[in-house]
Amino acid sequence: GDNYPYRLSLTAAPHVEFAFPPAGQPGDAGIFTLYGYNLPDSKPDKKTLAGNRLVESQEVKIRLPPDSLRTHRFGQAHSAFVPYVSYRLRGNELLSNPLPLSTTTTPVLVAREDAGDRSQEVVIPCEIHGRFDRTRDRDYFHFNAKKNQELWVAVISERIGSSTDPSFRIERVTTSDEGVQEFKQVAIADDLGNDPGERYFPLPCRDAETAFKAPEEGLYRIILTNQTGSGGTDQLYRLLLREPRPSFDLIAIPWEQTRVANRVDIAMPNISPGGMVELRVVALRHEGFSGEIDLKVEGLPAGVTALPVKLGTGRSATLQILAAPDAPQWDGMIVIRGSGAGLTREARFGTTPWSIRDWSKQFFETRLGPRIPLSVTDSENSLVSFRKPQQDGFEITMGEHLEIPVQITRQSTATGDLTIRAEGLPDKTGELKLSGSSEQGIIVISSGRENEFPRGPGEWTFRLRAEGKARYQPSKATADHARAQHQALVVRKRAHADTL
Repeated sequence: GDNYPYRLSLTAAPHVEFAFPPAGQPGDAGIFTLYGYNLPDSKPDKKTLAGNRLVESQEVKIRLPPDSLRTHRFGQAHSAFVPYVSYRLRGNELLSNPLPLSTTTTPVLVAREDAGDRSQEVVIPCEIHGRFDRTRDRDYFHFNAKKNQELWVAVISERIGSSTDPSFRIERVTTSDEGVQEFKQVAIADDLGNDPGERYFPLPCRDAETAFKAPEEGLYRIILTNQTGSGGTDQLYRLLLREPRPSFDLIAIPWEQTRVANRVDIAMPNISPGGMVELRVVALRHEGFSGEIDLKVEGLPAGVTALPVKLGTGRSATLQILAAPDAPQWDGMIVIRGSGAGLTREARFGTTPWSIRDWSKQFFETRLGPRIPLSVTDSENSLVSFRKPQQDGFEITMGEHLEIPVQITRQSTATGDLTIRAEGLPDKTGELKLSGSSEQGIIVISSGRENEFPRGPGEWTFRLRAEGKARYQPSKATADHARAQHQALVVRKRAHADTL
């Protein structure tokens, strides 16, 4: 069809598929072996089998810039947050494709590929660079740890482009009175469980990681396995053994206020004057980070507001961005920033490459962009909007009664009855019903019942949500497009009937 374009490029420039080692120290110069095609000065006898392909190889010296701890890569979510620099190789007077080279500040060791089933000794902290170089390969490493020493053990492999499914187990190594070594499993790790996006924005990753606390002083062994069973030059991994460095990353996802069953659409943050758009901000908590996170929006245009939201210690929170009825048309980029435990992170934009009808039956992926777009349209106003309350905060004393005045603006005579509820509070609150002509009322937040709120003091961010029905006429452009699609289907049906 006409809506399936493609772009084909032919070039004599070098093309780099991957490099080993897969990471380097910022500010240091290291020797990297590049694998790919059209590499300058490569020789036929240096071709290597990577998967089912023969690739050329070439050693180059690369100095990584000292400020290279960045994470601005497009693509799958977990991969996009791995720090890296972009490297291009020059050959045939042309530059290669950009190759992401990961960066690390941990001391690096290279795994001995000739070790076989023998265990390699390592000293903590360290980062081990290796590969599953043969089918059903297992790599062994051992280290000494003190009692109650806390470590973060992680494998980064799929996140740097390898088609692997790594897992590992940690064993306590002891020696019996007869001088025989004995092994007892004390930890195991498989796929990441860090997936706050859940079913509508899944964030799967097959890499493995775990927090490890040594139960006693002594010798420990790690057995690293690729569960796909495959092996080769391109099956790379980074194995981290060091103290935890708690941190977090944020993803902002345009959130549909109403959903059709299990459908997932490509949503964009567009607001009509007087309307609202919601962004679900999910927190990827790393290496045991459990602190509170406060969210705020920066860069909003005139007539558009968003109150700060406490994500707290949770997995996600909803930000509401509201446009005044007289907000002018605007297109631009905004910033959602999260702060907590002395750390500040800017949220990345989350989206899906294509829409699906049923997430439970169809495969779909998620992607990240570097910045968050926002549009205030010049179309018709939102059907209903809330008027800003005089108060920004309320205080509830347990056992007391609390009512909040609510005022709305009906910007269309086609709206009917509305039901208004409070969302985000620890107890179910009352609801307010407004008839088709009413624009104000009072919603009961606390009825005075004992134990309605937790006994301990707390702070919650909540929102008022109105639901109802309205007669709605789509824009003329939308209606014309639907008619054109219908007419095209009629023509195709006739043409098909004529061929029978």
